[in-house]
Parts: sequence; structure tokens; C-alpha cells
Amino acid sequence: MSTAIQYVGVKEFRQNMSGHIRQSRRNKTKLMILRRNVPIFEVVPLDSVVPIDMEGEIKPSILRKIEKARADVRAGRFYTHEEVKRHLGL
Repeated sequence: MSTAIQYVGVKEFRQNMSGHIRQSRRNKTKLMILRRNVPIFEVVPLDSVVPIDMEGEIKPSILRKIEKARADVRAGRFYTHEEVKRHLGL
């Protein structure tokens, strides 16, 4: 499940912060805050990133992702830090 992104200038965000946050929570969208069209930070609804439910248990969807990731590592399907840096041109 991917989260939609809404781009907002830092000045606009600062002037209408509560409205943007309310809209982000309601629509489950990520806010990407920009300064001169460069992302400087993001605001993400907590329920999209917090891996526990209201009872303090790890969400089943997160457990499935963890098990899939472990299976990928066991099968050798992963990238090293150096491979990622080379791919990104860093």
C-alpha cells in the first residue's frame, strides 16, 4: 500500500499547518514540504508508519512484510550498501 503525496511550500504549510495536517490525516496522504521546490521534510499520518495496533500488538501486515524480507535475505535477494550507493551514483 503506497501513500499519496501532496506537495506544499514551506510558507503555505506554516500559514495553514492545522488544515494541512487535518487533510493529511483524513485522506491518508503524505505531505512533502518544499523550500524553493526542494523537499526539506515530510509529514506522514502515524497510522501509516506505526507498526503496532491499539492493543500494542504488531500489525499482521507488518509481520508478513518482516517474514517476506527475511525470506528474501535467506534466498540472497538483497543489495549491499555499496551496491545501493553505486546504483544511486553516490
